[in-house]
Amino acid sequence: MINFIKYSFIVLFLLFHYGCKSSYVVPLEEVQPNEVIQEIVYNDGNIVVFNEKGGTALNLPNRLVIPAVDDSGRDYNLEIAINHIKEIKLTPLETIPINSLTPQTKFKEILLKSGEIIDESFNPVVDLVHNYIKTTLKDSLGKTNPRNIPFAYIEEVRVGEAKLYNFKELLNGTKFNFYEIVSSNNRAYNVRNSVAEFQSSDVAIKGYPLNDNKLHTYSVNDILYVKVLRKDASKTTLACIGGGIVAAGVVVVIILASKQSCPFIYSYDGKNYVFDAEPLGGAITEGLERTEISRLDNIKPVDNTYKIKMTNEVDEVQYVNNLSLLTVDHPVNTVAVPDAQGNFYAVKPINPLLAFDEEGNNLNNFISKDDGVYWMTKKFASPEPVQDTRHHLTFSFDKPKDADNVNLVLNIGTSLWGSYMIKDMLLLRGNTVNDWYKNVNEGGVEKNLMDYYLEQEELYTIKIYVKEGNDWVVRGKINGGGPFISETRTVKLDITNVKNDKLEIRLNPPKTFWTLDYVAVDYNSVPITSEEIHFTKAVDEQENNAAELLQTNDKNYAVIPDKQKEYFLQFPAPDLKEKMERTVFAKSSGYYKINLPKTETNNLPLLYSTTMKRGEIINYSIRKQFETNKQVAALRK
Repeated sequence: MINFIKYSFIVLFLLFHYGCKSSYVVPLEEVQPNEVIQEIVYNDGNIVVFNEKGGTALNLPNRLVIPAVDDSGRDYNLEIAINHIKEIKLTPLETIPINSLTPQTKFKEILLKSGEIIDESFNPVVDLVHNYIKTTLKDSLGKTNPRNIPFAYIEEVRVGEAKLYNFKELLNGTKFNFYEIVSSNNRAYNVRNSVAEFQSSDVAIKGYPLNDNKLHTYSVNDILYVKVLRKDASKTTLACIGGGIVAAGVVVVIILASKQSCPFIYSYDGKNYVFDAEPLGGAITEGLERTEISRLDNIKPVDNTYKIKMTNEVDEVQYVNNLSLLTVDHPVNTVAVPDAQGNFYAVKPINPLLAFDEEGNNLNNFISKDDGVYWMTKKFASPEPVQDTRHHLTFSFDKPKDADNVNLVLNIGTSLWGSYMIKDMLLLRGNTVNDWYKNVNEGGVEKNLMDYYLEQEELYTIKIYVKEGNDWVVRGKINGGGPFISETRTVKLDITNVKNDKLEIRLNPPKTFWTLDYVAVDYNSVPITSEEIHFTKAVDEQENNAAELLQTNDKNYAVIPDKQKEYFLQFPAPDLKEKMERTVFAKSSGYYKINLPKTETNNLPLLYSTTMKRGEIINYSIRKQFETNKQVAALRK
């Protein structure tokens, strides 16, 4: 544990939502006890949506699972924790009639009608005068108390010996027939003609799926991630990379809570401020400052006014240069999508005919809708290096014969783990990190090396390949976003050299670094205009005027040093153009600096070894992620 803290591998991180409710895509390990789960997303993209009660993740111990039928005739699974089992009988004991009991009768055990077992350790003695059996019982404090059991309460009197099952070294999935299971509190479970299956400790999700009033239990073996509803800032702990569900009464330890992005932007929807955007991820120093456009799905005008809130909810200092809104009125039944240069297009997206990964897995459940259901790398079962460090995602579309270009529409983002790796790389620089920052800010050799390295490895900018004949040719590239909310962007691609009626596009994301939510194309997209809206009011949490800090790109930054600092902005909502729909975007500029222990000795040899060899950073990331998952599992035991 000490080493975790020393190297920032375990951090407690409070995510303040200020009374807002927001949905978050998180790894299953990060879900906390009693936290409301809204959706389960499986490895194949199938989804379980829960009703308003939500689902709950529970720690399940090593246990036996036994199919049974309740008194109403309904099937259910009886689950008994292994550490609560006293013995498992494979065969029954011989029974004798109750009316044949004498004070001299030697019996093995008594089964009461309540299901309780009274064995030899209770020192039972038959009392024919009162027609009961005298026993002794130890209470919770170890004190011995007498107990008398009337004959009328007895189901069976048993003699002889039963054949017992050795259940101490069971393997996961082992199945066996049994006669009776006796728990450590001497309760008998007798399910005739049944099979018990041993299941090792894991997590299960229980909940009521939408339009179904029955409680269901879902295995977590094939879960990619879940969506949770988080509310109440002061009581919610959020980890951005791998946390753990810990038994009740134990502190929830959060692993690698170092998600990196600039401000969190909340939109006012008429009732609440809702988490809606997280721009500027990766702009980790002033030399990497940029402007970003972020779609605000939840914003609604109230009294002809748009309201947003800007906060810092991670361990960094954020510098926001300016902030405005863009309103984009576009034809009904089209989608307004920006490109990297801030130009907008009205698109009518066409979904791919085929979408598959390098193993032939169908991706359509993930990428057919812009709905927050992300594809991402599955967890690795081993830290061993992989030969191919990339995924290969292929998308096939119908193509008009005369089409020379196409707008590719993508919602692609940086994964939670990929976000953490930004900080990990900086930590390796230790006490030399300020020198690196200075060189990057000045546009020096370190900036050039970083740009070249990221271009080659595609860690945070990904290349877009188009199949031309038998060759895959780079025809564009796009930056990632997120990791909690990634943005939908469009890239115009030259497809002049695609001579057939099929357009094939490929992405090769490095493993562990990317998510993908949506892929579509439009051959007839139309450029549209946006209207920039400047705020009429900008104040901080103490009502101090912040207008001068946020109105222009002048290096006079609104600094957000910690979670206590907030900015509230109001904007006039212009009239909607006739026969149009509106999409609102935030336009922000700035950067951030991650809080680092800059006195630590650097580990430049490790840093260089992961950057000098093509793909080594991916294997390093896989090893790191595997080690973290292993540490989380150990904490849960």
